[in-house]
Amino acid sequence: MTTTGGPTAEAQYVVFSVADRRLALPGGAVRRVVPMPRLERLPGQPPVLAGVAVLGGEAVPVLNLAALFGLPAGAPGVYTPLLLTEQGGRALALLVDAVQAVGPADGPILADADAGASFNGCVAGVWRRGAETVHVLDPARLLTRAEEERLAGFRAVAEERLRSWRGAPA
Repeated sequence: MTTTGGPTAEAQYVVFSVADRRLALPGGAVRRVVPMPRLERLPGQPPVLAGVAVLGGEAVPVLNLAALFGLPAGAPGVYTPLLLTEQGGRALALLVDAVQAVGPADGPILADADAGASFNGCVAGVWRRGAETVHVLDPARLLTRAEEERLAGFRAVAEERLRSWRGAPA
């Protein structure tokens, strides 16, 4: 069954891998792909938070998608890509293993038959790309409300640390 109002084959997607799985985000959800910057660790940060990067003068939390999905996570390297997205109107980076393609789906996108089959309903659809299955993620459903609130707390700590280095008043 082809989706209506959801992912379409004509739309642009960023296809990437995480722990040998093929995933995609709508192209409009990805601002850009950036190489791995220096990451700062915050006290008490959960494993899903790889750290915080300073990009364009902004403290940007970096989520490790492998850890978020409970998959084995490799160690990021200098050339590990980050997908720069938004969450709540603020920059958010997603740590992925590799970016495979940017463009339209190369096959029909099928609706996720069971909305409960993915955590928080984050899989909006699937398509076959050669012998692989690509899961199209809904960026608005990657995190639960409680996770978004915790992330906002970590972002506030990172921003405060960044301000203190700039000498700006809090």
